[in-house]
Amino acid sequence: MTEHLYPHTTLRRHFDQLVHGIGPVQALFDEAAQRLTDRLADTHRRFDMVLDAGSGPGTLAKYIHAPTLVQLDLSHNMLSQAHGLRVEANAEGDLPFAPGSFDLVVSNMMLHWVNDVPRCLLQLGRLLRQDGLFLASTLGVESFTEIRQAFDDIGDPHGHLLPLTDVASAGAVLQRVGFALPVVDRDVVTLTYPDFQTLYADLRRMGGPN
Repeated sequence: MTEHLYPHTTLRRHFDQLVHGIGPVQALFDEAAQRLTDRLADTHRRFDMVLDAGSGPGTLAKYIHAPTLVQLDLSHNMLSQAHGLRVEANAEGDLPFAPGSFDLVVSNMMLHWVNDVPRCLLQLGRLLRQDGLFLASTLGVESFTEIRQAFDDIGDPHGHLLPLTDVASAGAVLQRVGFALPVVDRDVVTLTYPDFQTLYADLRRMGGPN
């Protein structure tokens, strides 16, 4: 997975400011959460202790029903919209949980904001019990293909776009940090916009103007 640099204080301030504007794009986060929990349903297992890493306003809590669900996020304002157990912390930092605290760790649309993905995955993996499960969704390298092509056409191949990972790299990182039997798959969600201004407005609401 590609590593990049977003100061945590900048990210925290950024998402604190976005909390009241996320409504129009909440459907995309709900769609990702539903697809993620569909995979969870396929396991036919009971998970009593669950950590939602990068919970935002509590999207996954609508789809995961567990005796204990801890929602963790670095944004105070985002976390204030969630209900239930909440912990304000940075998923890349030293997490305030003992090793082996959870039998399920989930993360919905957070990993593409992480600076050091291997470190973050290693931290989250340590929180899992021996037979625990980690499940995450993130944007992939094929996202925003048309925007990337437009930047290529004007001679700006980087295009000021968030660096994203591909399926093979994601699987390699999961193996490298010690996850057993990693499975990485790819979903395509197609959104159609009438013009770039409307798309850009939604990207800002998602926290990703770049």
